[in-house]
Amino acid sequence: MLDLIPIGAVAGNLTITFLALSYAGRLVVTAIADRDHFPDLPVVLSGTQREWAALAAPPTAAAPSAEPFATVVPGSDTVPPRR
Repeated sequence: MLDLIPIGAVAGNLTITFLALSYAGRLVVTAIADRDHFPDLPVVLSGTQREWAALAAPPTAAAPSAEPFATVVPGSDTVPPRR
C-alpha cells in the first residue's frame, strides 16, 4: 500500500500546524511545531491520540447521552441556562 504523509511548514506567527490527508480509507494527521515557541507538543500529541482512540472505541453503556449544551428559544436573543 502506498503511504502518503502530508508535509507542511510553520509560517507567520503560528507555532503549531496540523495537516490532514484522507486517502484510500485512511486518515493521516501531521503536527508540525516550532520547538522554541511550542514546547508542549508531546502533551498535545498525547491528548490527540487519546481522543482519537476514544472516538474509535465502540460505545459503552456508561457513555453520556448527547444533549445540547443550550437550547435557543425562537424569537429570543438570549439562551436560557442549561437545566
